[in-house]
Amino acid sequence: MIKSILTSALLFSITLISPKVCAQRAANFSGTWTLDTAKCEPGPGGYIMDPDQILRVTQNSASIIFARTYPSSKFTSTDKFFFDGKVRIQKKDYGTDKISLQWSTDKKVLTITTITTADTKAGPDDFLLADSWKLSDDGRTLINESYSQNKQTGKRTFLMVYNKK
Repeated sequence: MIKSILTSALLFSITLISPKVCAQRAANFSGTWTLDTAKCEPGPGGYIMDPDQILRVTQNSASIIFARTYPSSKFTSTDKFFFDGKVRIQKKDYGTDKISLQWSTDKKVLTITTITTADTKAGPDDFLLADSWKLSDDGRTLINESYSQNKQTGKRTFLMVYNKK
């Protein structure tokens, strides 16, 4: 009887503790980042729009915001994504974007996938962009690996590397 009670108490304790122990926190990319052009690989025919760009990332449990400032053109672009598991559909002038987010199993890599369906001269076409974001082990470098695929340009990859400011 006592053994049964102790076993039940132990199992109950493990049930309470295990989600806290096993649940990994997602990487937090928040901060101000500067582009490290020496480590970037814009891909064949690619170029870096503004080597002085500044990336500000704001992340909480509900969302992540990427705000890029391009000093030479005084232009800022802001993209906000949500961690609610829903595919977002956005109507644009050029077509429709379907955007989804996925964490890697270890929650160190965030992949933002955008499938754009646009009207082209050949009719509707899909454009895939998969942006994977991860931190270096020391948290001082933010790495953005991108993969794109479409009928016009085929498959492409590029790498953007940012250092914490």
